[in-house]
Amino acid sequence: MGPCYGLNDYVEVNTDNTNPNNKDTDTDGFEDNFELTNQTSPTSSASTPQMGLAMEISEYASSLSVDITVQSPVGGLLAIEQSENLQDWTSIELFEGNGRTISRVFPREDNASAFYRVRLLDQTP
Repeated sequence: MGPCYGLNDYVEVNTDNTNPNNKDTDTDGFEDNFELTNQTSPTSSASTPQMGLAMEISEYASSLSVDITVQSPVGGLLAIEQSENLQDWTSIELFEGNGRTISRVFPREDNASAFYRVRLLDQTP
């Protein structure tokens, strides 16, 4: 059996006031343990882990690139994804959240239009 990443039932009931039978007590889409790791409240759907994102298009020698900067949460697996039609997405980079700023540059050799997003794939702290 692999490692257990959940919260101790005693801690959930007596310390955090969360439901040990529900990974996401406040149903905001973030698991209780992930919220506690990121210092947000697992009992308030208004309190969620924040992830900053900035994108910039730059041009150098007639070539375009997309500069993406992510302020990652603590823990979890994130993906930078690209699409040309907003329906079919391809992961172009995976990284683990470490609470730090991550910056990447993706050249666009053909200068074609593309869409980008950052997605949280896993919430293991």
